[in-house]
Amino acid sequence: MLKNILLPTDGSDYSLTASKYAIELAKLYKATIHGLSVVNVKLTQGQLIADLGNIVSLVPSQLEEVLQDKGKIVLKELKEACETAGVRCNTSSSMGIVGKAICDKARIADLIVMGKHGESGKWAGPLLGSVAETVVRQADKPVLLVSKEYQPIDRMLMAYDSGKSANHMIRVAADLAMNLEVPITALVVSDDLEKGTPVLEEAKRYLEAYGIQVDTLLKDGVPAAEILLAAKDNNVNLIAMGAYGHNIREFLLGSITEHVMREASCPVLLYRC
Repeated sequence: MLKNILLPTDGSDYSLTASKYAIELAKLYKATIHGLSVVNVKLTQGQLIADLGNIVSLVPSQLEEVLQDKGKIVLKELKEACETAGVRCNTSSSMGIVGKAICDKARIADLIVMGKHGESGKWAGPLLGSVAETVVRQADKPVLLVSKEYQPIDRMLMAYDSGKSANHMIRVAADLAMNLEVPITALVVSDDLEKGTPVLEEAKRYLEAYGIQVDTLLKDGVPAAEILLAAKDNNVNLIAMGAYGHNIREFLLGSITEHVMREASCPVLLYRC
């Protein structure tokens, strides 16, 4: 059950879309949104600002003040949007390394909702934002990463591999699908279809216990590619999966997780534990 939703925001297009998802989920679960603005200490105390200071007489304290004022405006706008939607909202601001600050604040959250990119998203191209990657790797709470465009959630895909992270994620996905009253497609990708069949049946039985419509897919192929293809072919608008798998190679390289996060056109709900 979601009662506390952490929403890091910087006023970018991605974070504005994230706020739409957060507000809809807060309305659904009667939850409280915790808006967070973080002044990036790397901007105010790094070598770049020191070099600029020598050129334009800009001191770190002036930049900090500008960024803090901007954060206050962003949080004020968020609070007004929540009040209009009838959603409870608390706001706070801090200064530090953005990804770490979000993970620290997530101790009081059941879910983190954030954009794939922040203010630099317009120049990011296909790469995943470094803050988003940090949060997914380090937070011990589910993370909903959203794209630039909002789309209502009316069908979900659960990519399941029976690992620890996937087992935690399937609980969150099942509860969400039940409350949204939407169908869910369970997907297992395995190079041994005989071994993959009982894993898929395990996921199906678990999901059906929540009283939701469940379709199943068993695929043999490249996991990330099959997840993205299944999402496209089944017109899903939310992919749920455990983050970074359950082996050391996947944790270090993050190939499946990062590829799906980077290429998916719909939100991706992740859980690393």
